[in-house]
Amino acid sequence: MCRGIMAVCLASLLAGGALADVYFSNPSSVNLLERWNSDGTYGLQLEGTFSAYRHSDSYAWSGNYGYNELLRTVLYACHSAGTGMHFVQAGADIDLWVDVTFTFPSPMTVDTFVTSFRDQKSQNPNNYQWLDDKENVLVDVRSATDFTGSAYRTDTSALGPVTTSSVTFRMFIQGMDDRAIFDRAEVIGLGAYLASGQSLAMDGCYNIFYEETNVTGDFDPRWTDHRIGDTGGKPGDAVGKPQQAGSCVWEFSREYELTSMMLANYEYNRYLAEAKLEISDDGKTWSDLWYNEEYHWNINDPFIHFAPDMTARFLKLSWGANSNPVELAEFQLFGKPTIPEPMTMTLLAMGGLALLRRRR
Repeated sequence: MCRGIMAVCLASLLAGGALADVYFSNPSSVNLLERWNSDGTYGLQLEGTFSAYRHSDSYAWSGNYGYNELLRTVLYACHSAGTGMHFVQAGADIDLWVDVTFTFPSPMTVDTFVTSFRDQKSQNPNNYQWLDDKENVLVDVRSATDFTGSAYRTDTSALGPVTTSSVTFRMFIQGMDDRAIFDRAEVIGLGAYLASGQSLAMDGCYNIFYEETNVTGDFDPRWTDHRIGDTGGKPGDAVGKPQQAGSCVWEFSREYELTSMMLANYEYNRYLAEAKLEISDDGKTWSDLWYNEEYHWNINDPFIHFAPDMTARFLKLSWGANSNPVELAEFQLFGKPTIPEPMTMTLLAMGGLALLRRRR
């Protein structure tokens, strides 16, 4: 036993207190495409192109999609009409292909894809595919059904494990199809998920709420369900307290240093009254993490940075009464688990060595 303890202590000393990563307990639940850097920029390499062919005169053309337009597939922007990623309008004489490629920091083994659309005119998105880095087709959906009767559509596609350095979402229409008229269908959310048996470090670039789900109070599960295919929920609706003041509290399983959040709301002209986000170490004494000057939570830019060195075991969201509050569509929180500094680890190791010497 003593030899084992000494080995651990010596290893800590020789490594200079090297720190191990902390990993998600259920990594297959994390959308790998929802990765954001600490400065608020998107955390994956993102590229988009389109190509088209007109049958009447055999004319072909192609081009690149703008970066901000591509971000709409993962940004969880306001869900009112016109906020998803639009595809070029086409008709019965035109074939159109659009590719959106996400490149991972390192190869990932995935087995599930999620595709969400929002429709404005009940048109048909027609066909789409998911491809790996070698352009192998992993998911192939043809003549996707109409949106008629529902403004949103979300498909989940499961397959066997595939290791790839990138994934491409391809949406295409074939002009000679009977149902090829294509106008204003919007992609409002894409997802790629790890296969079982994989690991994913909590490096601060993925949403903490994938790990931390212990929340009490006036909480609406639609705020953190990682789905784009609905408009979210107004505070109080889920607990029978519409338009009233309320709050909810998350108790984390460990302490985090919180860096930023993503808060998407439905429609820009509504807000949460007296909205406030607070943090605590013990769930009793609270300090402000974020609020705006008028306590009116109306987010035009959904990515918000916190002040440095904001650590917490508890997080509270509260709001006041409002006759027409905003619907929170998606709430994401970013940060890293706090762990002892290298010097602290080294001191602990030295203390262990001293204890062993006394025993001898």
